[in-house]
Amino acid sequence: MQDTAPVEKVQYPAVFVGSRYARQLDPPVSVFKDSIVMANDADFEHRYNALAALQTAIAGRIPPYTYQLVNVHEADALVARTRAELEAKANWNRASDDGEAAPEPEPEPPPPDPDPDPIYLQRAMALGRKAFAGQPAQLRRLERALGIVERGGVVERHDGPGWRVPADGWYGYWVVDGRTCTCPDHNLNHARYCKHTLAVALVRRARELKEGVRLEREPVPQPMPDPAWLREQDRQWHDYLDDRDVHFAAARGVL
Repeated sequence: MQDTAPVEKVQYPAVFVGSRYARQLDPPVSVFKDSIVMANDADFEHRYNALAALQTAIAGRIPPYTYQLVNVHEADALVARTRAELEAKANWNRASDDGEAAPEPEPEPPPPDPDPDPIYLQRAMALGRKAFAGQPAQLRRLERALGIVERGGVVERHDGPGWRVPADGWYGYWVVDGRTCTCPDHNLNHARYCKHTLAVALVRRARELKEGVRLEREPVPQPMPDPAWLREQDRQWHDYLDDRDVHFAAARGVL
């Protein structure tokens, strides 16, 4: 069919959508959905031949239409989309005829930088692993904290100090100033750092690393441990590594 887009078979019932843009006509844009709904290939052949004959009859006298075959349920959307495209073209040409510069489309705003930046989050995680070396319980909390951060669960409050960190099946816990948490692990087990405070610490540390600054934080005393305690911590650290490797292997289906 003359001036017809390549016809690809679509799921019946189907219709033709005709469109035309001609600057000499008023209005210059015309888009319509054909009234004939085709239910099978025989209907398609009959309507296709009829439209082709119409195109031949008007050739050279008025601008022809372009026809697209579409499922009947998608026809209205195609009509709206085609009309918008042709009217944008008409407006552009109208502005050019009037000697006006057509407005440039507004550029898409760049996507916001991820917070925290994944690169600096991993650096913060490496520092955390180093700080808790030999402390399997804290290392496990740290790994869980990383999962919380990667899922975007740490939300800083804008109406006051503090952070909200989600919990399974619960709205979440509040971490105030990155040190005090409302979770049972922090309050009942007397954990210096629960996974929620560690999640906040990872976010803050990643930001510091990216900005090249060091935020003020509560000093943490570091007493000198005795050698026997260090040996025991080293043994626990290796137990933790073995346990982690077993879990990773199970997750990969190796075990």
